[in-house]
Amino acid sequence: MINTVQTQREQLRNGFFRTGSGPKVILLLGSCRTLALLNYLHDWNNRSGNQLTIYRIDPTDWHWDENGKTIDFEARIKACETDQRILDVLKSAEIYIHEYYGWYGMFNSSKDWAKNIYQFGLDPKIDVCLPNYHDRFVLFNDQLQFDDALRESVKASGMTPDLERQIVVRGLAALDKFYSICALSSFPEMADHFKEWWTKKRFFWTGNHVSRHFTLYLFRELNEKYLLLPFDDAYWKSIESLDIFARPCTAVTQHDVDGYGLSWPDPIEPLKL
Repeated sequence: MINTVQTQREQLRNGFFRTGSGPKVILLLGSCRTLALLNYLHDWNNRSGNQLTIYRIDPTDWHWDENGKTIDFEARIKACETDQRILDVLKSAEIYIHEYYGWYGMFNSSKDWAKNIYQFGLDPKIDVCLPNYHDRFVLFNDQLQFDDALRESVKASGMTPDLERQIVVRGLAALDKFYSICALSSFPEMADHFKEWWTKKRFFWTGNHVSRHFTLYLFRELNEKYLLLPFDDAYWKSIESLDIFARPCTAVTQHDVDGYGLSWPDPIEPLKL
């Protein structure tokens, strides 16, 4: 399995991560959430005679150097504009699969930005925007971890009915925000699928890490609508258990079960204060 350590190390050394050397060129631009898609494509490519060249760039990786030290991010992004290795990748990409980026210089993913990736040679035949599940704090432990005032209130008075309602309302609002993001992506149907199934299937492990239920649904839609690669049943069977970020994950509490009506198979654990 390709992991974030491998992709970051190669990107910082070469300007991108690459797997395969086939004639059809795919560029993945996105965070760790795109890693499952990278692995799915890598697995099929290995089984199918190396038909693809798959590049992946995670713009957030430019915050560090190869020794793990933080660097001047804006200067590093600026340097990418004249990195011929990266420019050659952009010019070669036939299929562009990406999360939405703004405030990332040349990697901005909309032509509405004064500076954006299309100005640097990217002109794909297929352009796909993924719905970005980022900082969606739904579970009680996630909300308490990232909200000091809320956590202190629970410590002081316990989990009162009013606080429990407040947390549920905020969690559902976070999901509503995600649904609005889906509507702006190439997969607006993801919103309805998520709404119907999220209390039964665990689509996210944390506020930023999605599960195989999320990525497999998205990958099926991606192939049916855009890639049109000949995946057979044996291939789908081979990737269905891949769940890159399953551990560590946010623990489920009885408050989540009661507040949202969850029926996930996860063990019930106490609040972490």
